[in-house]
Amino acid sequence: MVWFGLMKNHIGFYVRPPVVEEHQKELVHYESTMSAVRIPLDEEIPVKLVKRLVRARMRKNEAEA
Repeated sequence: MVWFGLMKNHIGFYVRPPVVEEHQKELVHYESTMSAVRIPLDEEIPVKLVKRLVRARMRKNEAEA
């Protein structure tokens, strides 16, 4: 459903579209693409935000089932 990847300068948080696009207002502090959010290594992982994005993806999965 979602996954993380450790890169040289950031942690990538990956979630299937359109979740990232639908939460752009909450993600203005982070670099993002259609399906990825880049969290700088010198920052803590925003756990509450990650939970919101995971829950949004879960709702999408349930709607698609």
